[in-house]
Amino acid sequence: MLGAIVAVCVAVYLVHSLSWPLVNDAVLLRYATFLRQHHFAPYREILDYNLPGSYFADWLVVHTLGASALAWRVYDLSLLAISCAAMYRMVRRYDRFAGFYAAAGFALFHARNGIAQAGQRDLAMAALILAGAAILLDRTGKSSVGASFFFGLCIGAAATIKPTAIFALPLVLLARLEKEETRDALGVRARPGRIVAAALAGMLIAPMAALLWLHHTHSIAAFWMIESQLVPLHERLGYLGFWALFTRIFTAAHGGVALLAIFLMLRCRDAQLDRLRVFLIVGMGAGFLSYFVQAKGYPYHRYLFVAFLFLFAALEFSHALRWPGYRRIVAAGGLVLLAVLGVLSTMRSVRDRWPDEPVQSLTRDLNSLDGEALSGNVQCIDTIDSCLATLYRLRLVQSTGMMYDEFLFVPPDSVKPRQATALTEMRRNFLAELASHPPRVLIVTPWLFPAGPDHYAKLDQWPEFEHFVEGCYEFRMQRDFPSSPREHPGYRLYVRRQTACPLPLQTTSADSLP
Repeated sequence: MLGAIVAVCVAVYLVHSLSWPLVNDAVLLRYATFLRQHHFAPYREILDYNLPGSYFADWLVVHTLGASALAWRVYDLSLLAISCAAMYRMVRRYDRFAGFYAAAGFALFHARNGIAQAGQRDLAMAALILAGAAILLDRTGKSSVGASFFFGLCIGAAATIKPTAIFALPLVLLARLEKEETRDALGVRARPGRIVAAALAGMLIAPMAALLWLHHTHSIAAFWMIESQLVPLHERLGYLGFWALFTRIFTAAHGGVALLAIFLMLRCRDAQLDRLRVFLIVGMGAGFLSYFVQAKGYPYHRYLFVAFLFLFAALEFSHALRWPGYRRIVAAGGLVLLAVLGVLSTMRSVRDRWPDEPVQSLTRDLNSLDGEALSGNVQCIDTIDSCLATLYRLRLVQSTGMMYDEFLFVPPDSVKPRQATALTEMRRNFLAELASHPPRVLIVTPWLFPAGPDHYAKLDQWPEFEHFVEGCYEFRMQRDFPSSPREHPGYRLYVRRQTACPLPLQTTSADSLP
């Protein structure tokens, strides 16, 4: 009965979500790909802290499925299908129902995150790690070394999307569940050293390919600056603190699921399951570390943790049903809890809507200013609001590759000296680009991602830019959308004056910073 309920919920989600639009982080990835197609060099000319694996995933979608929103839905659902199939395969020899139930629960957890989190990088990372883990645990007809190499290949590919994937590497030493499986296809004993070496060899392939691509595009130095200076700064901006992060990963529901599963594990001892239990717990630990290192507490940062949590919990609940008395009652309660979570997640996904009014409004305003002729002559001062989504919908190329205004408006005297140097140089270069070829249209959104301030107060944090805009541009209009969430509240639109633009004021020298 419970299995039928979650299966229906998954079917409802799959059908309903096919019409979801391309939004949020997916637009950022897609627009970066779009700029590269128009000869912008990655990292050198496109300010983007996503790793090369994220670029490759989007490039693969565009060149196999197309550039439509439906293509992105197919990609998202394909990642989900890989994850669910891997979860089922990991535990099928012990309990097929537990594998199905955990996979369905994970699919509905993804459904709960809604339109904004479709095709997220953490889902791609989780799909690769789960696929590699499934091969480790189910190696019929395969050698331990070969399975370890494949697992390492998956970890390496995942690490080119999110480097926190390497936290899952210890799983390779925990997958030797039976003595006969420690021998390869020729009957040769696969020692731990050979297994680790095979995993490491596989893990290096994707990062080395990414490094060669960076070398080919002459982007290694720019990439290193972004990853070493800007990414740590991005992690600090909007940091919630340990307790807030902890309560977001262990919500009341997921904390309850984990406690019930741990209780049953201690009360229903089974030597045959112990190694698998350790494997799943270590997988949960890898997801836990990945979530905390990213330091933002976003729902999609929990994917790897939740996948292993649901596997662990469903296995314990299903196993405990075979035991008499209170253990069976607790197990039934745990399964009911997972089903309730699935139903609530489905209801939330069905009700989810994405505000399209800002994009439609900006589309109309840009079309009134010559539309397609603005390609190469328009610039967003934005990160995740409606601006870049509109430019992509109209297939308009920005004047510059600046896609993250969160870095432009951070006061340099509030960060570390090396970061201040990078930010000051970034400001100087961006203003120089604007001054040398001022775009006809400038679009400024009110909120500074991810921590604020709101209501265009970010402009006060960079007076040189505000002075340049006042001298070079005429304020044309401001659109506000009070019904939209904070992340999509509106925009200001400026049009370049006919007179010559003044030279930008000299940005504060990094050498003068404390």
